[in-house]
Amino acid sequence: MDFDHFWLLSIEESRLSVSLVNVGSQSAKVLSSGPVLDWDPNQPDSFLSAFDQSLSQSAQDANLPENSEPDKVSLVLPPFWLAHDGKIIKDKLDLITSACKKLNLKALGYIASDDAIVEYYNKQEEYPSSYILLGLSNSQFALSLVYFGKIKSKILKKFDSIFVPEYLETALIELNNTSTLPPQIMVYGDQTASLISDLNNYPWVSKKDVETFLHLPNIESIDSSEIIRIYSKVIYNQIKSNLLLLPKSSSPDEPETTSNSSPVLEVETSLPVEEEPEEIQTDIPEDNNDIEEVPLIDFGFAPATFDEVSQPELIPPPERVTESIPSVTPPPELNLTPQKTSLPKIDFKNILSKLKSLPLPKISLPLKNKKLPLIIISILPIFLLIPFLFSTAKIIIFINPYQFELDTQVNLDSTTTQIDAESKRIPVTKQSFTVSSSIVVPTTGTKTIGEKAKGEITIYNKTDQSVDLAQSSVLQDSTGREFELIAPVSVPASSSDLEEGVINLGKIQATVVASQIGPESNLTKDTELIFKNYSKNQLVAKVSESLAGGTQEDIPAVAQADKDQIESQLGQSIQQAIDEKVDEDVERLEGLIMDTVKKSPNRIVYSREIGEEADELSASIEAEISAFVINPQIKSEIISAFLSSNPDFDKAEINPDSFDLTFKVIKLESSLASAQFILNGLAKPKLDETQIKQNISGKSLKKAQDYLTNNIPRAINFNIQTNFPFLEFINPLPFRQENITIETKTESL
Repeated sequence: MDFDHFWLLSIEESRLSVSLVNVGSQSAKVLSSGPVLDWDPNQPDSFLSAFDQSLSQSAQDANLPENSEPDKVSLVLPPFWLAHDGKIIKDKLDLITSACKKLNLKALGYIASDDAIVEYYNKQEEYPSSYILLGLSNSQFALSLVYFGKIKSKILKKFDSIFVPEYLETALIELNNTSTLPPQIMVYGDQTASLISDLNNYPWVSKKDVETFLHLPNIESIDSSEIIRIYSKVIYNQIKSNLLLLPKSSSPDEPETTSNSSPVLEVETSLPVEEEPEEIQTDIPEDNNDIEEVPLIDFGFAPATFDEVSQPELIPPPERVTESIPSVTPPPELNLTPQKTSLPKIDFKNILSKLKSLPLPKISLPLKNKKLPLIIISILPIFLLIPFLFSTAKIIIFINPYQFELDTQVNLDSTTTQIDAESKRIPVTKQSFTVSSSIVVPTTGTKTIGEKAKGEITIYNKTDQSVDLAQSSVLQDSTGREFELIAPVSVPASSSDLEEGVINLGKIQATVVASQIGPESNLTKDTELIFKNYSKNQLVAKVSESLAGGTQEDIPAVAQADKDQIESQLGQSIQQAIDEKVDEDVERLEGLIMDTVKKSPNRIVYSREIGEEADELSASIEAEISAFVINPQIKSEIISAFLSSNPDFDKAEINPDSFDLTFKVIKLESSLASAQFILNGLAKPKLDETQIKQNISGKSLKKAQDYLTNNIPRAINFNIQTNFPFLEFINPLPFRQENITIETKTESL
């Protein structure tokens, strides 16, 4: 290996990023990662620009000198950038080749993103060997179905709005055939915490006419930093095992290459994909270990036959299907008298065929006119059997249901998954959302700024002793404006010449600055100044040169009123954002415990403080919304756990839909809530319909009524309907049990 660093270019459909990878003796380490930048597939120049910017930032973050930057790059491509033969499709190859040439880079090799992830997790014992890979971008997603460490099939779909779980469900139904889907979904690419939460809360199982998973799948997210680490490790392992960098193989038509020839590129290939007009779907056989060696030409890419890949279809937004709940109607008035029913349609052809098969007595009469009455009399018993052959009965049993009620205090715990009726602990899931708001207002305050006048003065000492003046000693002009010494000075004493009668004042030069800003402190030469703490008989001063530089102006600044205004507006704005989030997302959570919805606004962050110079003031605030939800799948388990000690529980037929669970929160904490738990519902007694039918079949209405009265628990009344009410005196209930139907209706006393 003649290099110790390489660039890792990770490409998505419209985004890319570049990372710098160090190749060590035992492992590869990602030293830095450039930003993830967007590029437009319709503008090839945007790909080069994003590639260059991300690479430059990665080099800068790693403090890498320009002359030591590596010239080799490994490529991680979207799954459907590879054609049928496992090579890069032509337009994508041209795009990458052009960019590599312009940036003076040589390609080590390429691998599809889903192949890289599968190869990595095949070596991780703690991960399942079968799962579903979901690669997301901003307008499409790639789905790879992995069984026992092999990609069996792939599908690419586009969508024209934000990604929702229904898109994934639609693709899974289309992708899968008759085999069971593995209950593990691994998501990478353009994902959010909100999307992962939506996938976890989506009702994958127990849906009418839709079968995807046998039980709830586990959703796992692979974040951007982890995915880059995975790519680097897979590429390193291929380099280490000489799967990417091998000597160039010679062909019969070419001479053997020298030791300076380019290494070969080894590419993971897949078998041909079926092209369909509406989508791209690849079915890969289980044996997929063949490795194809392709010579490196033109920055590492081999000439190949390029298959045009049809555009993926656009998924229409899924229509939500809601099941209407039938309205509950009160039971009819009890009536033991059988209701009149219309006669069923009788298949006379079938009856005649049965009658023909019955043996008829041979009657021989001497006279023809006597034959007809005798024939009628002989077949009359057969007609009497018709009600017994075709009779049906419907039995309606009105039952007083068991009524269950429970009122107790429980703990709703988001850290457990087990129901514990003894400690009264119920598992819940905590859902969290973040909303934010920002406001900008123009400032209304003003601030005066400027410079102080400054210049040289001459200080005169009239006394016969030197005078020491401290720094900041104050001088005044005739108008009372004050000036200060910038540095301490010592003024020499005055001297006199008695012969000539002359007194020489002691003097010294000093620098002063005005105490206040403004042009008013600018003084002309020879202006007289006096010291505040000395008399004119002791010290005087004059301006040696003009005092200049004093300025003053008013500028806009943040006022307290501005801060008060933005705080009021921001409070209203964040409250509106919270209410909208609760209405749109939180209250629609299945199994939501409304009392646990908690809204926690954070501190307001201002762009400027009061008095700071600014034309406008901006502020932002975030708020956290959290709530507890109960998985509807465990409703029946909660009912069983808390009602199992009730003596009527084992006698009742428990239907979770007939029970209401209410929680009134007493105390709410981060992961735990204590609440008053109210459970109530109705349940029918358990009935053995087979045994009932067996005991009343062939019985008269009275005997059937007596049996039902004495043997059906909690029965209030019965209604027996037959299809031949006019023959009740000779027609018992059907002998065939399958002709008897039993319906139960509840009526509380």
